[in-house]
Amino acid sequence: MLPITRKIGISLLALGLLVLLCEVGPGQAQVSQIWTETTEEDFASGIGVDTISVDIRTSPGDIILAEPQENFAFGKSAEDGGDGNASYPPRNLLDENLATFWLSKTQQPLGVSIIVDLRAERLIEQIHILGYIEIFRIRGYRMSVSLDKVKWVTVAENPDNPTMNVFETIEPTVARYVRVTIITIDQVHAVAISEIQVFGAGFAAQGSYFSEAKDFGTLTNFGVATWGAEFPDPDMDITLQFRSDSVQVLNDGGVLEDTLKLANEMAELVPGSEVVTDESEMILYNRGFDYDIDYQKGLIWRLETSTIDSAALIMVDYSLWNGWSEEYYSDPDSDPDSTLFRVTEPRRYLQYRANLFTGTINTPKLKEISIKYSTSSLAQRALGTVVPNEVPIMKESTVTYLLQFAFGPTNLGVDTVIVLTPSPARISEIRLNENPLTGADYEDFSTREKIKIGFTQPILADSTATLEIDFRTTLFLSLNAYPAQIISNDTPDNPQFVEQGEATWVISTTGIPTGPLVSVEAKPNPFSPNGDGLFDEAFISYFVAKIAYPQPVSVKIYNLNGDRIRTLRDQKDPAFSYEIPWDGRDDSGDLVSPGVYIYQVRVNTDSGTEVVTKTITVQY
Repeated sequence: MLPITRKIGISLLALGLLVLLCEVGPGQAQVSQIWTETTEEDFASGIGVDTISVDIRTSPGDIILAEPQENFAFGKSAEDGGDGNASYPPRNLLDENLATFWLSKTQQPLGVSIIVDLRAERLIEQIHILGYIEIFRIRGYRMSVSLDKVKWVTVAENPDNPTMNVFETIEPTVARYVRVTIITIDQVHAVAISEIQVFGAGFAAQGSYFSEAKDFGTLTNFGVATWGAEFPDPDMDITLQFRSDSVQVLNDGGVLEDTLKLANEMAELVPGSEVVTDESEMILYNRGFDYDIDYQKGLIWRLETSTIDSAALIMVDYSLWNGWSEEYYSDPDSDPDSTLFRVTEPRRYLQYRANLFTGTINTPKLKEISIKYSTSSLAQRALGTVVPNEVPIMKESTVTYLLQFAFGPTNLGVDTVIVLTPSPARISEIRLNENPLTGADYEDFSTREKIKIGFTQPILADSTATLEIDFRTTLFLSLNAYPAQIISNDTPDNPQFVEQGEATWVISTTGIPTGPLVSVEAKPNPFSPNGDGLFDEAFISYFVAKIAYPQPVSVKIYNLNGDRIRTLRDQKDPAFSYEIPWDGRDDSGDLVSPGVYIYQVRVNTDSGTEVVTKTITVQY
């Protein structure tokens, strides 16, 4: 099979460079740039902070999975066909604990087999049998491997084994199952085995690469991530995660700044901490904890007072990082595919983590990664909160979304605000700095999934501004989050994510809904699908509640004889608010005759089935 090469995202204009994506005139801010970490210059040089089961040396210019060092069998599953002592089950063979063991049921276990399932195809090179007590050793064995537990291939056999521990090296063989069969007994002792271990060639099943902490030099708004990868087989993937630093303070001039530096910069020590630099071993001793500088290279350190040079070692504080973002997956059906990742911003520092996975004997290759960014952020800070933070479940409530902005002289300002809504919302009023806005000040582009407001003039102030959005909504989840982002017309493809304020943007609900289906109705009712542009469609709306994970939901139309004429929806859905259109046609695409029809919404849950049946009228 030829390698599958995927490049996700925008094409790169140059490798290893910061590439400007726009023309920058005199006095203009550089609003769009790319940071590219490349293969030869960065990956192969070991610039990353840390690696877990990945290799950055063997294939110059690539990040690949490392050759496996681990025992493939550890933590997997084993079976003995019931021929073992129930008190000493076969799972004891795979726990890497020499104090536990498997014991044959009888003293004559001739022909007894133990089968280990590695749960993935592996290239096997070694099989180890570790005994428990010498007199209970396996005296003769046959080792076989298989891909399907049907066709077995013998890879090692010894009918006269004199040792308690067995270490067999075999011709590298691809297999998922390993079988050890007892072929010799002494008719006096049972057989006790502490561990069956399997090692091999190929590559580790998964691994991670942690980049250096990239210093962008100033508060930065991060945008689209792009990475080039090669996948020799379909059953493999690469995902990316990101995180930014979490600390900002106001300086004497009222401007937000970071208080962090990289470990290889001129730096300062934390007062009161006990720090000793050992030049020979390169170890940092700090309040009883020691850190290997090679392992920690590039992480962000907290610094104060006494300036020292870059050769010294400094205290690390992991709390200064935000948590890792969700994993962003490549899409094999989309080339290119841009990934807009979410981190707290604007921030000065960014770090990424590449996670590699394989279900075969081959490895994916990460060949390059680039991140689009802008050093001209929309606002120095944008905080979002909601009021109130508690409302009754399944009852319409009024909610205010509060956005607080801090602006500096180089900020672009806010042209669009987007708030993701867990339930449909209807805007009732918008206020800027407590002054109500009129229809001439903004345009409402909201949908059932989000509030989206475009402003006639950008929101931009000398220091701060406050935006309040009042809306009405009916909530059906126990916890309802309202994350937001802001957009400038100067960088429309690079929104700035809003930070959650101390008062939080999560609303909890009180009370218990009566059932999993709530507020089922059809509007308009009646409707007239005659193509005149007026009431041509009806919308069947409902809430699905009281389910923890997606459940089967169907929406169907019947005539008065009980014949099903149209299936509008039949799939597994999560708890959410739905609005399903009907254009007045049956499953054949023909318009139905005028009259009364039955619509039925059904949800199947673990506790039973709930059905709501109502009527809808079609007229011409």
